[in-house]
Amino acid sequence: MLVDLATKPGPSSLTCRRAKPTDHATASAPPSRPRAQGTLQEVTTVWSRIAAALSSRRTDGTHEDLWLYAPPVTPAGAQQLKVCRPEDRHDFARLEWRACAQCRLGLISQIRVNAAHQGQGYGIRMLLRAVRGYEEYAWSTSRQSAEGRQFFPRASAAAGIEFSRHAYQCDHMRTGSTIPGKARSIPAPR
Repeated sequence: MLVDLATKPGPSSLTCRRAKPTDHATASAPPSRPRAQGTLQEVTTVWSRIAAALSSRRTDGTHEDLWLYAPPVTPAGAQQLKVCRPEDRHDFARLEWRACAQCRLGLISQIRVNAAHQGQGYGIRMLLRAVRGYEEYAWSTSRQSAEGRQFFPRASAAAGIEFSRHAYQCDHMRTGSTIPGKARSIPAPR
């Protein structure tokens, strides 16, 4: 089978047809490919950055953080987001929440970032990932610590959502599973 590439990119740019026995004899030589611009070192650096991005290794030699999401196993059940060190999967940041689609309520049950990682944006990034798709819900939090009372006003400003300090749970949340499902790796929110 031969593949003809049209001049416009897109889903319709690829058409296939059966090869005729004489196609190989009449086909012209393929056009030469353009050469990569820049020195060998520049091209190698670009490829090493691409490879690093695909292998979750930073270009400075350190690993990127591993983000794990555990979905709910029941409607309005517990969900969890953890940020871990990839070498041992030890989590240094964790967020647990529930969201009920029927009642349009969301509850942040717990958010924790180890002291060594505080102030680096992990809490806000986890929270923004958790409320994605649920921005119109009425959100509340469980009892807040002193750090939480400082964190949630900043989180409210970043997310554009008000987080009430009175934990509201609907019946669906109360009867939903308290244990999240199996965790899977997700891309780190930016």
